[in-house]
Amino acid sequence: MNPFIHTFSVIVNITGEELSILVKRYRWIDLKKSYKGKYYDSSIIEFCDKGLQMQIRRRTEKEIKSDNKHNPFQIELVVTPYKLLYPCKNMGAITTLEEMGKAIIALGKLLEQIKMDTGINLISDAKNVQRYKIKRVDLTCDVETPSDDYSKEIIAVSKVVKLPYGYTRCDVSEEDIEMYGWKRENACSFYNKNQDVYIKIYNKKENLKGKEEYRNYLDKGLLRYEISMPRGNLKKQGILLKDKLGECLRKIMDSGKSLFDKYIIQNLPDLSMVSFPILEKLLKKYMSGKEKTLEKMLHLCKIAYKCKKAETVFSAEQCGMSEVQFKNCYRKFSELGVSPIPVEKGLPYIPATESMLNGKIERKFAYFASKKSRGKEIWGL
Repeated sequence: MNPFIHTFSVIVNITGEELSILVKRYRWIDLKKSYKGKYYDSSIIEFCDKGLQMQIRRRTEKEIKSDNKHNPFQIELVVTPYKLLYPCKNMGAITTLEEMGKAIIALGKLLEQIKMDTGINLISDAKNVQRYKIKRVDLTCDVETPSDDYSKEIIAVSKVVKLPYGYTRCDVSEEDIEMYGWKRENACSFYNKNQDVYIKIYNKKENLKGKEEYRNYLDKGLLRYEISMPRGNLKKQGILLKDKLGECLRKIMDSGKSLFDKYIIQNLPDLSMVSFPILEKLLKKYMSGKEKTLEKMLHLCKIAYKCKKAETVFSAEQCGMSEVQFKNCYRKFSELGVSPIPVEKGLPYIPATESMLNGKIERKFAYFASKKSRGKEIWGL
């Protein structure tokens, strides 16, 4: 597993006059007019290929009164570190502290260029610290899948699995669909209010359509797991110290694997997935002589498959069971290491989440699927 910081953002408050200068000088789009934006009003896209996008919104009256400057507008500087060093490249990761240091220097130079062009200071310095705040950091990990069908199936299953306490699903918003071209079948996201963290699983290959890098994935799929940690989360974890950007990013890079373990592996069901015909044979093998248990488990699988097709959360109520019965039956699957949610027939086997992120497979299930799937290609074999 090699998590990397895909994006981070900082926020700066500006005056109406400063905003007017920026939109006159640089290419921008009106989000409310073009994309029915609900949160941001406009976005400066002049530097997107260089790793910087500036999203602008009008602050609320409460926000305006909360600081001494009373600036009416806020810019969120959304930064893609890799693009700062490799402009126009849509795939790649910064994996060393040295590279991240170079990226921060490149960001400083880009903001200095904007200051020279417009006279507007968007960079933090000793005299202007109050204008500068880290808003969020996005940590990601990419997984190559055998085909796009596998990527879509993993997303489909993730939409119906029973989540641990505190997590809720967030459907793809109309704004994302309109602005970024998202399709509901290509993304799944979760939010934990207490921990203030977002988890997103999406079809990165779909995101690359129309770009040069898409050609590298014509015969395979590409899935991206993303943890979005807002300011509140970073504070709780002790990562955010006096808005020192370099120190914050260094801490996240050092603890990338443990953060993925904490938010992804420990919270998403970490079970292998197989198609229903293979799952039925697998259960009959391991539940031999336990007919009543086998019957309940197969019933659970059938309901789970229906829930997946209908994009309905898989629960005790859907199965006509009490919570205790449901948990006991689900526990049997956990003990076996296989998911009760069957995948489509053409996809014999999908590794558990942790194995997938680490480029590994569970050989017991992979070989069983290989024997029972009449020569179909198996993930990892």
